[in-house]
Amino acid sequence: MARRLWPLPAIAALLVVAVLVVVAMRTCRSRPQPIVSPAASFSAAGVPVESPDLAVEVVEVRGDLHQGYMDWVCLVRCQDPGGCRADVRATVFYRSGGAGERMTLSGPIEVPVGARARLSSVQRPPHRVDSIEKVAVRVVRRFAAGDPVPTPEY
Repeated sequence: MARRLWPLPAIAALLVVAVLVVVAMRTCRSRPQPIVSPAASFSAAGVPVESPDLAVEVVEVRGDLHQGYMDWVCLVRCQDPGGCRADVRATVFYRSGGAGERMTLSGPIEVPVGARARLSSVQRPPHRVDSIEKVAVRVVRRFAAGDPVPTPEY
């Protein structure tokens, strides 16, 4: 009597499929990504400033982390003897995970010499800030004392 051998090819086929699935899963795995710290609130003082158009110093650059966004603030102190009256754009150059990044904050400032002004912006999604390299301040336009404060250009 001859025995039927039909289960052997079915078992062999299942083993081949199982081996192919295991091999495919191993080759499809991506390399492990480096662990990246999540964004966090930060504060930096004594940041170098590049401001050829307006005499200001950076008092502080701060980021306050909220749910889904980072609220950036740059406090500058006017050093111009006549006061600071201008619509300005400040670009914050910073490092995040080893890469160079930038954030732009803008708005009008109208303060006397020695007074502080606040520039701010929101970043979505928030980025981690490892260090602040510098702040570049540029005047978009100037206005005279008593003129209406212009609407910020973004």
